[in-house]
Amino acid sequence: IFLHRDPDPPPLSDADTAEAPLTEWQWRYQQARHQDESRRLGDLIAERLSALPGAPAVAIETAHLPVLAGADRPALMLEFGDLNNAAGEERLTSNAWQQDVAGAIADAAHAFITPIRP
Repeated sequence: IFLHRDPDPPPLSDADTAEAPLTEWQWRYQQARHQDESRRLGDLIAERLSALPGAPAVAIETAHLPVLAGADRPALMLEFGDLNNAAGEERLTSNAWQQDVAGAIADAAHAFITPIRP
């Protein structure tokens, strides 16, 4: 699970992003103010994926990811492996594994959008 990590400028306030169109600088730092929520979503997904039978280790990393930088909402990128070996290919192409992963992600997304009740 990858979360976007901005270079150094401070995050934008809601007032800074209220007018359109955004300058290139503003676009690049949209995601900064959503980092806590992105982390919470990533934690929920990692928790659900780790609970799957035979699940490989789940890591949450941060990196400067331009594809996520302009997302004005919580965002993350998921990577599930590669096709470099037969075991990885077998897992990634397994319908049962795909269904388990999709279910875990859907469950995490539902938990993310469901309000926490005191």
